[in-house]
Amino acid sequence: MATRKTAATKDAKPVEETPKAPEAPEKPVEEAPKAPEAPTRSKMTVAAVGYEGVNIRERPDLNANVIGTLRNGAPIDVEIDGEWAEVAGVGFVMAKHLA
Repeated sequence: MATRKTAATKDAKPVEETPKAPEAPEKPVEEAPKAPEAPTRSKMTVAAVGYEGVNIRERPDLNANVIGTLRNGAPIDVEIDGEWAEVAGVGFVMAKHLA
């Protein structure tokens, strides 16, 4: 097979490269929302450091009515869901005061 050669001419213009489009900035990857933690039932002990005990509330809210108290050392059966623990059908206490 024969190869064909072409002669370069004086008037030939160099081939210019097509300018590249500016690169788009990368979008930050957004994290998927975290699934809520599943409640876990546990036997715990009231351990409110700096307090005599904890308040039991009607709802998991610091503004909810106080319906009772538990003294430090009291064993309780709770279902922990985030910052709050439900005391076996009685009410709610802050989970940070349990051990």
